[in-house]
Amino acid sequence: MDIKVEEKSTKELFSTPLLQQTAFWSDVKENLGYKGFAYNLKVREKELKLTPKATSSYLFDDMLILSKPVNQYSSIAYVPYGPLLTPNEEVQGEFIEELSEELRTILPSSTILIRYDLPWKQAYEESDDNLALKELRINFGTDNHNIRHSSSNILPNYTTILDLSGSEEEILMRMKSKTRYNIRLAFRKGVYVKEGTRADLPIFLKLYEETSLRNGIRFHDSQFFEALYLATEEDAKFSLLIAYY
Repeated sequence: MDIKVEEKSTKELFSTPLLQQTAFWSDVKENLGYKGFAYNLKVREKELKLTPKATSSYLFDDMLILSKPVNQYSSIAYVPYGPLLTPNEEVQGEFIEELSEELRTILPSSTILIRYDLPWKQAYEESDDNLALKELRINFGTDNHNIRHSSSNILPNYTTILDLSGSEEEILMRMKSKTRYNIRLAFRKGVYVKEGTRADLPIFLKLYEETSLRNGIRFHDSQFFEALYLATEEDAKFSLLIAYY
């Protein structure tokens, strides 16, 4: 498989709904000690798709990679939800291996591994097989058999997309009855939502920590959320919403 990789500025990353693959996210993570790298990718369709209709035309993509030192001599590279190019199951391992081999020539020489949280479903991802068997399968067709299957993901496997078109009543009617009931109950009880500012972060952090501890969820410290406000990407927009009662 022949994958072409070309470095570019993180400011030139393509527009995408994947937050973790944006110039804004690169800014956020650089404020937390990471170094962002952006790369253009191209590969022939017939090498990824393995179907009679696949052609020799190139498919194009780009991706953000975050690099962080782990000690004086070594660093790790992390690809959050990238790349978006999706190979057939039969060549997933070959694709990851070839891409990694290309990247190792242009990433910092201190890089000891590349970690991927892929945005597409991996072969046998939902099987009950142990890690060793999953590794055997993902390494099918590779030359070096160096791909290791992580025991857990940093980012969620699945997300939910909520259609916000239509009136508030139409949006509510598309929800499950229990969700709709709880929203209306909160309204009757006097709960209201305000858009906060950076000055309101302590309120959010207190609620966030209490909820995380109660549910046994790992939580970020205040520095992570402060980094959102320090990012300089002009096109990025986000809001801190706080419910009051």
